[in-house]
Amino acid sequence: MNFSKVEQKFFSESKLQNITTRMPYIAVDNFPKLGLLSALSFLEWAAQNPAGVVSLPTGKTAQYFLHFVKLVLENWDSEKGMTFRSEYGLGETEKPSFRNLQLVQMGEFYPIRSSQHNSLCHFIQKNYIEDLGFDAEKALLMNS
Repeated sequence: MNFSKVEQKFFSESKLQNITTRMPYIAVDNFPKLGLLSALSFLEWAAQNPAGVVSLPTGKTAQYFLHFVKLVLENWDSEKGMTFRSEYGLGETEKPSFRNLQLVQMGEFYPIRSSQHNSLCHFIQKNYIEDLGFDAEKALLMNS
Protein backbone atom coordinates (compact mmCIF):
# COMPACT_ATOMS: atom_id res chain seq x y z
CA MET A 1 0.00 0.00 0.00
CA ASN A 2 1.17 3.48 -0.79
CA PHE A 3 0.28 5.32 2.43
CA SER A 4 1.92 8.57 3.52
CA LYS A 5 3.75 8.68 6.86
CA VAL A 6 0.65 10.03 8.62
CA GLU A 7 -1.60 7.44 7.00
CA GLN A 8 0.84 4.64 7.88
CA LYS A 9 0.63 5.61 11.56
CA PHE A 10 -3.18 5.59 11.55
CA PHE A 11 -3.28 2.35 9.57
CA SER A 12 -0.99 0.68 12.12
CA GLU A 13 -3.43 1.75 14.87
CA SER A 14 -6.46 0.48 12.94
CA LYS A 15 -8.23 -2.72 13.90
CA LEU A 16 -8.75 -3.52 10.20
CA GLN A 17 -5.37 -4.63 8.87
CA ASN A 18 -6.43 -7.07 6.15
CA ILE A 19 -7.49 -4.96 3.16
CA THR A 20 -9.03 -7.06 0.41
CA THR A 21 -10.33 -4.25 -1.80
CA ARG A 22 -8.57 -2.53 -4.70
CA MET A 23 -8.81 0.80 -2.92
CA PRO A 24 -6.93 0.89 0.38
CA TYR A 25 -8.67 2.46 3.35
CA ILE A 26 -8.06 3.38 6.97
CA ALA A 27 -10.75 2.70 9.56
CA VAL A 28 -11.04 4.90 12.64
CA ASP A 29 -13.31 4.49 15.65
CA ASN A 30 -14.97 7.91 15.86
CA PHE A 31 -15.38 11.42 14.42
CA PRO A 32 -12.62 12.99 16.55
CA LYS A 33 -10.12 10.40 15.29
CA LEU A 34 -11.32 11.00 11.72
CA GLY A 35 -10.83 14.73 12.28
CA LEU A 36 -7.30 14.12 13.56
CA LEU A 37 -6.45 11.86 10.61
CA SER A 38 -7.88 14.43 8.18
CA ALA A 39 -6.04 17.32 9.86
CA LEU A 40 -2.65 15.62 9.96
CA SER A 41 -3.00 14.29 6.41
CA PHE A 42 -3.90 17.78 5.23
CA LEU A 43 -0.93 19.37 7.03
CA GLU A 44 1.37 16.76 5.52
CA TRP A 45 -0.08 17.39 2.04
CA ALA A 46 -0.02 21.20 2.39
CA ALA A 47 3.67 21.13 3.34
CA GLN A 48 4.42 19.07 0.21
CA ASN A 49 2.10 21.05 -2.10
CA PRO A 50 2.34 24.72 -1.05
CA ALA A 51 0.60 25.97 -4.22
CA GLY A 52 -1.97 23.17 -4.49
CA VAL A 53 -5.75 23.23 -4.87
CA VAL A 54 -7.82 22.00 -1.94
CA SER A 55 -11.42 21.53 -0.85
CA LEU A 56 -11.82 21.07 2.89
CA PRO A 57 -14.55 19.60 5.12
CA THR A 58 -17.62 21.58 6.10
CA GLY A 59 -19.71 18.87 7.75
CA LYS A 60 -19.50 17.14 11.13
CA THR A 61 -15.87 16.14 10.58
CA ALA A 62 -14.97 19.82 10.06
CA GLN A 63 -15.29 20.75 13.73
CA TYR A 64 -12.66 18.16 14.66
CA PHE A 65 -10.55 18.83 11.57
CA LEU A 66 -10.37 22.55 12.38
CA HIS A 67 -9.72 21.92 16.07
CA PHE A 68 -6.76 19.65 15.34
CA VAL A 69 -5.30 21.80 12.54
CA LYS A 70 -5.31 24.83 14.85
CA LEU A 71 -3.97 22.84 17.82
CA VAL A 72 -1.09 21.33 15.84
CA LEU A 73 -0.18 24.66 14.19
CA GLU A 74 -0.30 26.56 17.50
CA ASN A 75 2.02 23.99 19.11
CA TRP A 76 4.20 23.28 16.07
CA ASP A 77 7.50 24.34 17.65
CA SER A 78 6.80 23.47 21.29
CA GLU A 79 8.41 20.38 22.78
CA LYS A 80 5.00 18.70 23.13
CA GLY A 81 4.07 19.66 19.58
CA MET A 82 7.31 18.30 18.12
CA THR A 83 6.90 15.03 20.05
CA PHE A 84 3.32 14.70 18.81
CA ARG A 85 4.29 15.50 15.22
CA SER A 86 7.13 12.96 15.33
CA GLU A 87 4.77 10.28 16.63
CA TYR A 88 2.46 10.84 13.65
CA GLY A 89 5.13 11.12 10.93
CA LEU A 90 5.39 14.93 10.72
CA GLY A 91 8.58 15.33 12.74
CA GLU A 92 10.75 16.62 9.88
CA THR A 93 7.92 18.48 8.13
CA GLU A 94 8.15 22.26 7.81
CA LYS A 95 5.20 24.20 9.17
CA PRO A 96 2.90 24.77 6.19
CA SER A 97 1.50 28.11 5.10
CA PHE A 98 -1.90 28.20 3.44
CA ARG A 99 -1.47 31.58 1.68
CA ASN A 100 -0.64 30.04 -1.70
CA LEU A 101 -3.16 27.23 -1.62
CA GLN A 102 -6.31 27.68 -3.68
CA LEU A 103 -9.38 26.84 -1.61
CA VAL A 104 -12.42 25.59 -3.54
CA GLN A 105 -15.94 25.43 -2.07
CA MET A 106 -17.65 22.23 -3.21
CA GLY A 107 -21.24 22.80 -2.12
CA GLU A 108 -23.78 25.12 -0.56
CA PHE A 109 -27.07 24.85 1.27
CA TYR A 110 -30.07 25.72 -0.87
CA PRO A 111 -32.09 27.98 -0.80
CA ILE A 112 -30.18 30.07 1.75
CA ARG A 113 -27.98 32.92 0.57
CA SER A 114 -24.22 32.62 0.80
CA SER A 115 -24.15 35.82 2.86
CA GLN A 116 -26.19 34.25 5.67
CA HIS A 117 -24.31 33.34 8.86
CA ASN A 118 -25.25 29.66 8.53
CA SER A 119 -24.18 29.18 4.89
CA LEU A 120 -21.22 27.04 3.90
CA CYS A 121 -19.68 30.06 2.18
CA HIS A 122 -19.76 31.99 5.46
CA PHE A 123 -18.35 28.95 7.30
CA ILE A 124 -15.43 28.76 4.85
CA GLN A 125 -14.75 32.49 5.02
CA LYS A 126 -14.73 32.45 8.82
CA ASN A 127 -12.98 29.16 9.56
CA TYR A 128 -10.59 28.75 6.64
CA ILE A 129 -9.88 32.22 5.27
CA GLU A 130 -9.98 34.30 8.46
CA ASP A 131 -8.86 31.72 11.03
CA LEU A 132 -6.36 29.65 9.04
CA GLY A 133 -5.04 32.30 6.66
CA PHE A 134 -6.11 31.10 3.24
CA ASP A 135 -5.98 33.88 0.63
CA ALA A 136 -9.52 35.11 -0.12
CA GLU A 137 -8.39 36.31 -3.57
CA LYS A 138 -7.41 32.77 -4.56
CA ALA A 139 -10.54 31.10 -3.12
CA LEU A 140 -13.30 29.87 -5.42
CA LEU A 141 -16.49 30.37 -3.42
CA MET A 142 -20.18 30.00 -4.19
CA ASN A 143 -21.07 33.51 -3.16
CA SER A 144 -24.25 34.25 -5.08
